[in-house]
Amino acid sequence: MLDKINAIIVDDEQEAIDYLSILLAETCPQVDLLATATSSDDALRKIYQYHPGLVFMDIRIDKKSGFDVVEEMKKQNHVPHVIFVTAYNRYAIEAFKANATDYLLKPVDKNELVRAVNKYAELAGKEFDLQYIQKLVGKEVSKIRFNTRTGYILVNPGEIVYCQADGNYTEINMQDESKKLVTYNLRNLISLLPENTFRRISRFHVINEKFLSEVDKGKRRCLLKNGNQRIALTYSPKIFFD
Repeated sequence: MLDKINAIIVDDEQEAIDYLSILLAETCPQVDLLATATSSDDALRKIYQYHPGLVFMDIRIDKKSGFDVVEEMKKQNHVPHVIFVTAYNRYAIEAFKANATDYLLKPVDKNELVRAVNKYAELAGKEFDLQYIQKLVGKEVSKIRFNTRTGYILVNPGEIVYCQADGNYTEINMQDESKKLVTYNLRNLISLLPENTFRRISRFHVINEKFLSEVDKGKRRCLLKNGNQRIALTYSPKIFFD
């Protein structure tokens, strides 16, 4: 086990960096946080500058993903161990392909953080344990984190009926008929949803196809059924392809 671990945090949200930094200080005193970065370019600069042994890498950064940053490091023959941090486990298989040491689900749980750091300490200097990540890929994580104006919520995507654009925000309409306003525009919110379940039908709406019961081409409407609730949403032929 290592006595000291030099690390860098990469995340496009300063709030997430601050949260993880505090959590590391409280639970993993052996981790020496050398620097933080909020963009992919800054991340590469600081990784090459500080040569950390461990990088906590957000998956969705800016024009580049965390996976892109790892691929760029490989070109320079400098790849520290990486613990990917993600809001949803559909990225787990990509983390596996990128030879991640581990991955953590946002919001990061302190016990999971300690486990991942200890795992790195065991792996440092040794051949990467592919079987361990393969086991992680099989874990079921059911909720997605969405930021709100006052904090964040955790939502099971299977309980989302449809999403409606509201300027720079999006209203999520749930199976229990509740509504949740999140601080994402519709385009950014779609990137967090499972691709094989959700479908954009217009500039203003994304639907969960599980609730789609009928498409009326004459009226250009998608009819959703949620229990006794019936919802008619207009679709755009340029966006919604039958």
